[in-house]
Amino acid sequence: MSSTEAATQVPATADKQSSLYRWYVLGTLCVIYVLATVDRMVVSVVAEPIRNEFGLSDSQLGLLAGFAFSISFALASMPMGYLIDRFSRKAILGCALSIWSLLTAVCSIVHHYWLLVLARVGVGAAESGVVPCCLSIIADTFSPKKRTTAVGIFYSATALGLVIVFLLGGFLLGVYGWRSVFLVAGVPGLLLAFLVFFTFKEPKRGNFDEPAEQPQKFNFFTVFKVVVKDRALLLIILANTIATGVHYSFTTWMTSFVTRIHEVPIDKAAIMNGLTMGVAMGIGSLITGWSTDRFSRGNQARLALVAAFTSFMAMLGGLIFANAPSLYMTMFGLGVVGLFMGGYLSAGYTLMLNLAQPYIRASTISLGKLSMMLLGQGFTPLFTGMLSDALGGEQAISPALTGTLLLYTLVVIAFLITMRNPRLHQRSISGVP
Repeated sequence: MSSTEAATQVPATADKQSSLYRWYVLGTLCVIYVLATVDRMVVSVVAEPIRNEFGLSDSQLGLLAGFAFSISFALASMPMGYLIDRFSRKAILGCALSIWSLLTAVCSIVHHYWLLVLARVGVGAAESGVVPCCLSIIADTFSPKKRTTAVGIFYSATALGLVIVFLLGGFLLGVYGWRSVFLVAGVPGLLLAFLVFFTFKEPKRGNFDEPAEQPQKFNFFTVFKVVVKDRALLLIILANTIATGVHYSFTTWMTSFVTRIHEVPIDKAAIMNGLTMGVAMGIGSLITGWSTDRFSRGNQARLALVAAFTSFMAMLGGLIFANAPSLYMTMFGLGVVGLFMGGYLSAGYTLMLNLAQPYIRASTISLGKLSMMLLGQGFTPLFTGMLSDALGGEQAISPALTGTLLLYTLVVIAFLITMRNPRLHQRSISGVP
């Protein structure tokens, strides 16, 4: 073998190893996000037993499922983003994973409503770093041409998490009671944290971005000013905030809805919803992530179009779910929601990643998550519960969910306006390896 041949084969081997490691990292991040989804959504599975045991109203249940988690999440988002932009992302991710998993397990032994609320506050604060940390690692591990595919695969973990939390959670709920669901949801994360600490490598920041000067000082106000001046980024955050809120409220109340409206036992309702929503969302996330990369071809405006279309279709599916006369049509509507709900996730978050400056990328994502958690995920389930209480009766959950789902209209409008913004065309990616 000549020296020239040897020289050409070494880089190929290195590239193969690098490619294998990239997919290992993405796979591990997906498992982490599966656990994050399970720990976040576990209250949705056990909502009715908790309401009955502690004698709660729908507003109190909405507080437990929404604000208890999201206020601490929101308050911790910006400090967490600052740390992620400054220090080792693998260390922060491993520590956060350990803390929220432990606190989820602790929920299995509490015997007072407000102690349960306090534990959920801790889970929310620890989970605030998972998305900025994971997306920051993905952005520096995958090139822009493959980034939407990677983000779509990452967010498909949400679907798997929903399947696990509702399917396994429904089984555990029916056999062992609601406390066992919290225990089983929390323990695996403590084991996975070891993989993060001992097998991950810290990627170079801005690995696939054009050379840029790293700011000497940046804080919340620096990031806030950058985002506010970028109308496209601001609208994307607004659209993602509303969509996240509707998504979370819908998944929070869908099991209670099926139980109250169609009189399905709570454990069976959880399993039905988990399978239908999870499978459909997993397929939708994978298809939209892969197809969006090919449809957009680096054009950011096309990403916004995909997000607008999939949000509209998710709204239609949700309206069928909330108003269908039969259980079969309700499940059909749920499948439509799951199929298209992943669209705004992969396209919307990719837009945020591509438009954010590399050295404040995690802080920008954290600012977006602050808005999504406080205004979206925190307020929307509470809004649905308050609307249900105001209308009164077991059947009131149907119009309450309908009113919540109509907020998707604002999401569609925001993405369509964003499509016409010149900044998206200026930041279109072409020829990036």
